[in-house]
Amino acid sequence: AGNVTVTGNWTANGGTFTPNTSTVTFTGTVAQTIFRTGGETFYNAAFSNAGTKTLNSPITTTRDFTINNNSPVDVSASNHQITVRGNFSNSGTFTARSGNVFMNGTIAQTIGGTSTTDFFDLTLNNNAGASLLQNENIIGALVLNNGIFNVNTRNLTLISTATGSGRIAQITGSGDISGNVIVQRYAPGGYTGWAFL
Repeated sequence: AGNVTVTGNWTANGGTFTPNTSTVTFTGTVAQTIFRTGGETFYNAAFSNAGTKTLNSPITTTRDFTINNNSPVDVSASNHQITVRGNFSNSGTFTARSGNVFMNGTIAQTIGGTSTTDFFDLTLNNNAGASLLQNENIIGALVLNNGIFNVNTRNLTLISTATGSGRIAQITGSGDISGNVIVQRYAPGGYTGWAFL
């Protein structure tokens, strides 16, 4: 299948996009938006260059979701979900806001890139599991529905701030976690006499 390079906005109000096994690469040097009524599905989606790529609808990748060096991707204030059935790689900047990255492949998946990603919610629903290739942070919840989430030798940190703390949600199905997890607990300044840990 032929690959597609997009330098402007992706807007689909109707019709059908058939990705086959192509890679769609968003290469804008100025701001770009991605929208399809009901959400868009790509085979591979990649993001390059300095223009912010903003999701104005949910997107799904049948295979890989890749943010290249120095490229920013923003799920927008609407917190659009990203569903990844292949690998998630971030070597740029990912603004998760309060959104969810949903890993639901059928073969083993990886989460990596050269950047440490601040995920809000990260959900695994894949019996083949997923592994970290980079240190990663959870701001909201790590949700394990099915499959083993393998931290490997990386750092998975549950971030804690004055406004909330990352957590591991109730584990269901065949969900499990392997490896060490760093749990932060925000402690307010000043004298309180006690602190909840």
